[in-house]
Amino acid sequence: MVNKAEKQILEYKKDLFKKEVVKAAMSLEVPIPVVKFWQSYENHHFDKGERAHIHIPENIICITESELNNMTEEDIRKTASHEISHLHYLDHGWEFQQTHEQSEQSMFEPPPGTVGALPENYKRPKEKKKKEPVIKNKCNYHICGKKTKTKQCKYCKNYFCIEHVKPREAGLSSSYVWDKKTHPCLVYTHYLVKKKEKENEEYKKALERMFNKKRKTSTKLNEIKIKKQNIKTDTHLVNLKRLKKEKTKKPRIKKNKVKKKKSLLEKFFRIRLVDD
Repeated sequence: MVNKAEKQILEYKKDLFKKEVVKAAMSLEVPIPVVKFWQSYENHHFDKGERAHIHIPENIICITESELNNMTEEDIRKTASHEISHLHYLDHGWEFQQTHEQSEQSMFEPPPGTVGALPENYKRPKEKKKKEPVIKNKCNYHICGKKTKTKQCKYCKNYFCIEHVKPREAGLSSSYVWDKKTHPCLVYTHYLVKKKEKENEEYKKALERMFNKKRKTSTKLNEIKIKKQNIKTDTHLVNLKRLKKEKTKKPRIKKNKVKKKKSLLEKFFRIRLVDD
């Protein structure tokens, strides 16, 4: 016999399954199928280990009540989205898996009272960090733990015995062989990482300077070569212009002027005029 509580739980699960089927169908934009609940595996309608199945031409989802009793809310959501995604793809290929994930994501709803929007000007209160107690009379290295005189590590500020004061890199593989008279220090590893980054930056800057100098020298040499070529071309052009001018000039013909001999009378009259 079935109790009233079991009946109520079964009815709740039936309603939930129907709601999840509607949500999945709305998310994938598919016609909402009809849900049919079977009391048991009658007439070999279900295969072995099958929770539910869908009849695509009739658009009906079949599921047994016994399976619903054993299913959780998450299982109900997954089965509903699984069966409806078969309306897009019959096989269980990668395309089917993608549609199934999309339908699950769209069906997700956060539980009530757990999610809320904070105002824009909200500032979280600062949490006070609790100071861990420092043990000075004992080696803080977990393998040693000797009660002797200790010294403080300048990186992690913890106290260690004389054998384990020296720091080393933490988180190294087992194949790496380190000195046993050391202790693993996270602060020291961060220091080494920053040191390497600075060295790499300085190395890059030095390379850039070298390349820039080479570029400058190469550019200067190219400029000098271009200037020499320009001077050569200018002189060549000047010489060509001169040759053209010389060719275009007409040769001047010198006329031999025949000097007329002055007579004695002309000379006499010119002298007379000057005297007067």
